[in-house]
Amino acid sequence: MHRQAAVPAVQRDELPPVHIIGENRPTLMRGVRANDVLEARGKIATSELEAKHALVTPGNDFFDDEMHAHVTCTQDRVGLKPDGIIGPLTWSYLDGLLETVQTQGGGL
Repeated sequence: MHRQAAVPAVQRDELPPVHIIGENRPTLMRGVRANDVLEARGKIATSELEAKHALVTPGNDFFDDEMHAHVTCTQDRVGLKPDGIIGPLTWSYLDGLLETVQTQGGGL
């Protein structure tokens, strides 16, 4: 399966390979307590505010059920696999490197 990011004003052949996007970020999921969770919460809150969705509670470094629900909603809204796990593609979206994801021939 081939994944391709939709980035405005950039030709597809000029896009960096997906493996370098977000690869240096930790994978976050339910049960993780880390400063990276705080950062992700802030970025998800900003994303949700821009999309006029309910906001995730900021200031909590624990990846709880509430965070999982907001991550899943954000992933679904931007075309990522809504698994509730913040991996390289979700980090790439949160870091502003991806706006939406287009898939060819199925899901991610």
